[in-house]
Amino acid sequence: MAPQEVVTQLFWVHPLVPSNALSVGKISVLWQRYGSTKIAVDSVNNQVQLPKIVVESPPLVVTLECPPHAVLGKPFTMTTKVQNMTNTLQEVAFAVVDTTSFIFSGAHSDTVSILPRGTHLLSYKLVPLASGIQQLPRVKLTSVWYAAAFQPSPLSTQFVFPATSFDHTRHFTVDEALSSLVIS
Repeated sequence: MAPQEVVTQLFWVHPLVPSNALSVGKISVLWQRYGSTKIAVDSVNNQVQLPKIVVESPPLVVTLECPPHAVLGKPFTMTTKVQNMTNTLQEVAFAVVDTTSFIFSGAHSDTVSILPRGTHLLSYKLVPLASGIQQLPRVKLTSVWYAAAFQPSPLSTQFVFPATSFDHTRHFTVDEALSSLVIS
């Protein structure tokens, strides 16, 4: 490059995915030299193949299914779905961390075997004990074979309403209206 030359459009990446090895693509560098008449005098196009990246799919996929809100005293279901994405039997140990905001039914800790390409559901029936933003019970999962663990964020919360939505078409007595309010 000569002094005061301007270089534009250095490279772009064209991704290709032919197999399990992810081919990121190649870098194309186009060098053009312009003369005083603003016409390209010289042009060189260099292409460099980027190395392939081996991508492994996760052995286990964990999904939490839970409604976005609940009503105080009304039970709802929280389900943790564990999918075995491998061709071998997987053992998964789980433990549930209690919270003071909910009472729930279901096993607190155990080890389950998940068939190859199978799914196991850990379902819990929860009853909210307080209104507002509440901490959900945390389910910690540990893969015995891979010695890896999954623990959801301690910030996973749910909003609990003090009562069901108010029906504006129905007329309530003062006693009925006050009985639906719960102060926590």
